[in-house]
Amino acid sequence: MRKRKFWSVALATAVATMLPVSALAKTWDNVDSWDKLAEAFGDTDADVTIILTGDIQFAGSLEAKEGQTYILNGHTYTLSDVAFHGKGTAEVNADVQNQATDTALAVEDAKVTVNGDVKTDENGGGVGALGTADVTVNGNVDGTLGGVAATEESKITVNGDVDSDGVGALATDKGEVVVNGDVKGGEVGVAAEGESTVKVEGDVAGKDGAEQGGYGVVSTENAQVEVAGDVKGGNAESDTDQAVGGTGVIAAGESEVTVGGSVQGGDAKNDTVAMAGDGVGIEATADVTVKGDVKGGNAASKKQAVAGDGVVVLCLKAQDEEAKQAGKLVIEGSVSGGQAQGEDAIQGSALYYFFNQTQVPEDIIIPKLDSTSGQTLVDSLDGYLDGLIAYLEEISGESVSPEDSEALHQSFTDILVQLVLINHPDAVIADEQALISFLDTLPAEERALYASVFTDAIKAAYDPLVKQINVEILSQYLRPTVTVHALKTENGAEAVSSDMGAFMNELLSAEINYIVRVLPSENGVLTVDKETAKAGETITITAKANEGYRVSKVFVNGEALQGKDGVYTFTMPDHGDVEVSAEFVSTQSGAPKTGDQSQTALWAALLVLAGGAAFLTMKRRTNA
Repeated sequence: MRKRKFWSVALATAVATMLPVSALAKTWDNVDSWDKLAEAFGDTDADVTIILTGDIQFAGSLEAKEGQTYILNGHTYTLSDVAFHGKGTAEVNADVQNQATDTALAVEDAKVTVNGDVKTDENGGGVGALGTADVTVNGNVDGTLGGVAATEESKITVNGDVDSDGVGALATDKGEVVVNGDVKGGEVGVAAEGESTVKVEGDVAGKDGAEQGGYGVVSTENAQVEVAGDVKGGNAESDTDQAVGGTGVIAAGESEVTVGGSVQGGDAKNDTVAMAGDGVGIEATADVTVKGDVKGGNAASKKQAVAGDGVVVLCLKAQDEEAKQAGKLVIEGSVSGGQAQGEDAIQGSALYYFFNQTQVPEDIIIPKLDSTSGQTLVDSLDGYLDGLIAYLEEISGESVSPEDSEALHQSFTDILVQLVLINHPDAVIADEQALISFLDTLPAEERALYASVFTDAIKAAYDPLVKQINVEILSQYLRPTVTVHALKTENGAEAVSSDMGAFMNELLSAEINYIVRVLPSENGVLTVDKETAKAGETITITAKANEGYRVSKVFVNGEALQGKDGVYTFTMPDHGDVEVSAEFVSTQSGAPKTGDQSQTALWAALLVLAGGAAFLTMKRRTNA
């Protein structure tokens, strides 16, 4: 009985599978209005084919029901204000545009493919997706207000280019955008926030503008952006009060941005104020990787021109970011600031650190002590030291104890005494009053000389104090680890600068890791013990020749090194820019030439002569 029942079910299943496909599909012909289109979407067949015979403007959203596929055929026609929802699938074989709504194609949850272009008027956006929508456009998207926008858990794939006067490609929440062409945006090329992802196989650019150029990439929170090509901020040229170029890449929060090509800040030109865009702006907790070069934009102005920095690093107070870790900046090419032209021109730094701290410890301006008597000299010293102590207390936030203050006064007084005794070894100076009395016996010119030398002594003692304060301040800030191949400067620009002065710049410069670039070699292998090194560190190179070859020369930036047993060393220079290469030669290179080799040389000479003759013949024909 059980066997009979089994075979009955099997037979029914087999019969069902042999039914014609047409029983599960339906075609709707001559669809040229919204009402007819809506009626066709009410069909309950699994596959619904709709033949368009006219342009149609949507008057609402069509439900693509779960388990059903809708195919709209009409490449010669255009659909306007297209909207789908539901769990089903729709395929649009026509162009899409907006007319009465602000979005040409809006999709919620459904899976939609457009085999055409998406275009908008001056008030429209291209493609908007939300929920779990999965949208593919096998053409270009031209959206005026915005190109494509994926939010919640939706995904948009564009197999052409995206162009917009607003944001080219936007992803929020957990949205995903993939563009297999280029992306351009008037405000921003690519913007990503939340836990979204954006991937672009081509280039990304902010468009040129008048007062403001567009940004290339802006990534915040935990977003991830990957661009295979180049990224550029838009240029700005205006006749108004100012022109500001767009930044190439901005990465904030804990976002990640990877660029396979180079990054360029936008240029700026204006008669009054021209501020070029930076190449990369990175917050302390973000990650940015650039395979090519990074450069700030150029600025030109008759009054004030400010070139863009190559990279701007925003440092964050560590206590405010306890739950976060420092990010990383990796630039496999060179980093350079832009160039400025104008009366008040400021050149762009290769790398600029921004701390935004009110009190900035830096070099103090030490006045020359002009003394007419020993008492004046000592009094001037005491007054100056009091001001120095007050300044140190202000920038450090800690009080200098009376004991430390007295010790500082005494140490400087001792220095002055020692200076005097060097020139007057017979002098007896038991205390400060004796020092004053002895100074009064000296000519005014000699007292002035002591004042000058003593000023230098104060500076020498002050510098270590300020440096220590800078070290303590730096320890309070998060900043990304920085790895670059080279920092390059022109026209007096700084390689590393900050809003904290020269001492901080020195500390920051010492932290930078420089990539050791090893060029490929024939007939041997080069290895280095460090792929990156800080300025002043020693790198060891090992050269190993293949069988039948030996090491001839090992080069660093084209200069041969002296080595032993295939081991060579060099010191990483300031600002990096190191390329290591080698020359391997055959151990048989000194063998005498054979007759065959002579024949080969002869044939080579004949070929050269033949090529020259052919060239002359062609030239004569041309002249004729």
